[in-house]
Amino acid sequence: MDSFSIFLSHKSHDELLAKKLNEILCRYCSALLQVYRMEEISTGTQWMTWIRTKLAKSNMLMLLFTDPTADWDWCLYEAGLFTGMHEDAVLKGCDEEICQRVVCVHNQADEKTLPPQLHALQKLDAGKFDKVMQFLKELYVDKKLAPNVQAENNRRLLELTQEFVNAWSENKVIRTESYGKQVQIEIPNASLMLDDGSKIPLQANVTGDGLELFGLRGRHPWRDLEEKAVASDDQKWISELAESMSKVCRNNLPSPIQGIYSMPGDKTDRGYRPCLYRADWTKDSIKFFVLFSEEPSLREDNDVVKPILEFSELMNQLIKLFDSSEGLVKMLAFTPALGFLARTKEEWASLEDKIRSNARRIAITCLCQPDLEDWHSRFINRHTERGRVTPDLTEAASEWSENLLRDIPIKTRLRWSQLPDYYAFKTDKRAILVTPFHLPRRDEPVQPGGEAGANLPNVQMYGSVTNHPQIVTKIESLQDYYARRPQAGGHGA
Repeated sequence: MDSFSIFLSHKSHDELLAKKLNEILCRYCSALLQVYRMEEISTGTQWMTWIRTKLAKSNMLMLLFTDPTADWDWCLYEAGLFTGMHEDAVLKGCDEEICQRVVCVHNQADEKTLPPQLHALQKLDAGKFDKVMQFLKELYVDKKLAPNVQAENNRRLLELTQEFVNAWSENKVIRTESYGKQVQIEIPNASLMLDDGSKIPLQANVTGDGLELFGLRGRHPWRDLEEKAVASDDQKWISELAESMSKVCRNNLPSPIQGIYSMPGDKTDRGYRPCLYRADWTKDSIKFFVLFSEEPSLREDNDVVKPILEFSELMNQLIKLFDSSEGLVKMLAFTPALGFLARTKEEWASLEDKIRSNARRIAITCLCQPDLEDWHSRFINRHTERGRVTPDLTEAASEWSENLLRDIPIKTRLRWSQLPDYYAFKTDKRAILVTPFHLPRRDEPVQPGGEAGANLPNVQMYGSVTNHPQIVTKIESLQDYYARRPQAGGHGA
């Protein structure tokens, strides 16, 4: 009889499995059975032409469905191409029943996760010995490809069946563990990211267990995640992720994401850094795979040092500093009203509430009253997140400071020249050390109308927060040095 051909369609990571099954299928009928695998394509061959030619010659396509989570678009394309080539013909002299068949080899446990395109196809559960033996008997004996394999009390057929089942089971993943939370963001086409690379389309579909970090489940539009994320400490990761996705759409590698997502209201101080690690392109959409990798926690891990790169982040970390311990909180800064002039009303209100509710356990070293008023006044006409700083606003900052200080039992008031150019804050659990930039300088003369202040950028804070015991101790020694200095006599000490 004429030879019989099988095309093995499989994922590249299943190359070894395909090779083993090729050897098993051809063991006793190599003269009559031909198996085609993509690994046979030689260098320089037009691979698409090769695939079309072999599909046209094949009587059967065996699709090795090994991983429900993988992308099977290419294998499905091969199966569709094969079916289309043979739908009007009975090939190779075989009867119509066995011609043009697509056999999906799989595990029964994966059957519910088969792509819809495979539901109507013949399925072979490679984990069931009797099903595999029935398939091989039909292939070898009933179609007379190798009738002698059933000789000797079916010994050869039993051996081939066991080898087939073993090859499949050895390739099967016994256990899968996923570390970190993942989401898949699907957008209809690349143009949506190319048109505005700074934003992820609000209608993009998002799935995956990473939705739990946002208090969501199932499938949601990106809009729902953004609404949750804007309540977190750091939203920089949103624009960075959008930029990375836009780069991928331009056929470039994604950029590393520096921003960290923190769940709003989470007292564990956990943070998650997004990483765009994969993109699947189909004719209808692009699916981006994003892993949220947990960052070291100041509350749960030891010897952690985290950068502070924004004034707003300093204010958030100060709030967390108060929550980290019930003991004494030491503060070294020009003013207790941190952020009153430089940040928004809402940011200041959150910090002010935390300072006021914990005032009885604060020990602060700051400017004496005359120098504090002078220092605040040098912000006049400066443009900040609060808007243009007016004389009334600087007076309010001084009043708020004195009001807060009345509730703090332990305080040291020093002259401007006695304080350092850095700020330090600590509890027994963690410490913050930052350097403020673009603050008023005491050696600069005050200009009429505050013109000098108007030309200065907004205040920035750069430093770090840590729970490293040795660093915490060293920062405390710095604070104690200034707290022991003689107070400014007659200056509101």
